Amino acid sequence: MDTIGKKTDPPNEPDEQDLIDRDLASPQFVSYSAVNQARNLRDVVKTLPELREMLPKAELALNLLIELDNAIDYHAG
Repeated sequence: MDTIGKKTDPPNEPDEQDLIDRDLASPQFVSYSAVNQARNLRDVVKTLPELREMLPKAELALNLLIELDNAIDYHAG
């Protein structure tokens, strides 16, 4: 094959997304991420009793918002 005078492609340089993907796949990042997720999960589990107490109030508020939205739609339509 004659390559004289033919344009050759430059070597593939990693773009920004390639570098980000490589960093996200690194063992250090995966380990750091796993530790952070475990800490977040621990914090959520600690707050579960409080969240259980708030659930009925949140459901009531949601139902009131739905009724308000329906009333607005009814009067606007």
